Amino acid sequence: MFWRNRDVDWKMVGLYVIFVFWIVAMVLFVVARPINKVTNMRTIEGVVTDKATKKVGKSDKYIVFIDDGSGRAIPLEVTDSLLKWRFNSSDVWGNIEVDKTYSFEVGGSRLGIFSWYPNIYSYEEKNE
Repeated sequence: MFWRNRDVDWKMVGLYVIFVFWIVAMVLFVVARPINKVTNMRTIEGVVTDKATKKVGKSDKYIVFIDDGSGRAIPLEVTDSLLKWRFNSSDVWGNIEVDKTYSFEVGGSRLGIFSWYPNIYSYEEKNE
């Protein structure tokens, strides 16, 4: 009954729907990265071929490149994670040495469009 007596401004309804859609999309985008970093946990073994820092805004991202024997460089990220309660990424990155073989426990997926890399959570040097 209420709607029968009112004229609905469909343009405003459309604007509200678009506004709510963008708010939900932004929240999902902000939450998606931390969730991605703790999913798809697996172990990767390989030789560290290089280490680098990547400038992202005013901060740096720690990157470790490994060769798992396939001949291609696999980039892995070392960042802190609130969901995994890990806050020692600088120590981890600093202790990993080039030209040594490691077994890495990593989580997350590679998503190139957003420069997302799997995150290293633990590592163990392999003696050959």
